[in-house]
Amino acid sequence: MKSFLSLIWMAYSTTWCAVAPNFKKNSLSPREKAIAKLVAQGLPNKLIGINLDISPWTVATHLRRIFVKLGVTSRTAMIARVFKENLLKE
Repeated sequence: MKSFLSLIWMAYSTTWCAVAPNFKKNSLSPREKAIAKLVAQGLPNKLIGINLDISPWTVATHLRRIFVKLGVTSRTAMIARVFKENLLKE
């Protein structure tokens, strides 16, 4: 897991990642946090949907909203940002 996070951090440090102007530290909804946790485990949208009993298209919609909120353009950058900002803390 540590090497996986190291790879994510390397990708994050080379990926443009500006915070959305209206971003608030606790602005991820509980559902968005659940999806981010499953993305961090490496699950594709289909398996995330199965785990949360929603469609893969709904997962994709949540991911797009997370990307906008965090100012990122990829799952890797999203994971790095979520861990850097400690956004999954309950």
